[in-house]
Amino acid sequence: VQVEGSVRFESTDVDSTQLGIERSFDTFSGALGLAYDGPQAFRAGVNVSRVLAVLGIRSVATGFVGQRELGMFEEYLEHIGKGRITTQLLVVRGRTRDNITIIDPIDDTETHLRDEGFSVTRDDVVRVSSKVGMLARQDSILCFSGSLPPGVCIGDFRSMLHRCDDAGARAVVDTNPKVLRAIKDERFWMLKANAEELATMTGMPTENEDEALAAARSITRSHGGGVEWVIATRGEHGAILVGPDTELVARTFVHPGLIMSTVGCGDSLLAGVLKCVVENRSWSDAIRL
Repeated sequence: VQVEGSVRFESTDVDSTQLGIERSFDTFSGALGLAYDGPQAFRAGVNVSRVLAVLGIRSVATGFVGQRELGMFEEYLEHIGKGRITTQLLVVRGRTRDNITIIDPIDDTETHLRDEGFSVTRDDVVRVSSKVGMLARQDSILCFSGSLPPGVCIGDFRSMLHRCDDAGARAVVDTNPKVLRAIKDERFWMLKANAEELATMTGMPTENEDEALAAARSITRSHGGGVEWVIATRGEHGAILVGPDTELVARTFVHPGLIMSTVGCGDSLLAGVLKCVVENRSWSDAIRL
């Protein structure tokens, strides 16, 4: 199950002249990675479900979506999922937020522009909490992805994690540093973070491999923390996976000129790991995939 805080339009590498962009942005080096509302630009924010479907694994995609965009998301997920994604999005008032990435291949930089998006009511929070309670079953996997929308407080999210733990469900958390700091001492099954987020959560440096491993180790249950497994991505330096009696380092070697975009790489890694978990394959297989 993927629980998205609020689904979003997320796109890059698209010629803005082909799209109906209603806002103007200053760009640089002649490199443009803006997108708004074009068929080739659109990619739902429920990326883990999307990649799981490509890998042949079924999932449920839920979370908040703006009323006007519900049909678009349902149509997209039905198309991309080929019947492997069950869509159970919860409609709220307001417009689904945009995530826009501006890419400069000359300076090799990415600039992310993120809307705040809609706010949700207490009734909306009750609805998504109830949905989590319905989906949290023994050994099921619930992946909480993205930021908490305005109206959902840290206490609400803690309650959802407690529901998972009480039901024996395995909660995966992939959210922003502010939330990670607040849930540092909570019990959940897996954390997926990048090196910067891991540093923020632990208060430890993660500049090199040894530091990243030490930071990940510090929040695992075997070292007094609340997390059973930690996956941390380190950009061009690969990723690490730390858990019970396990410390793995994965690296990939790709010529920079062959990399089209790194957007969604972390979600793809997580989906590959979860596929291997579902299929009872080894953690070595998981980090490779």
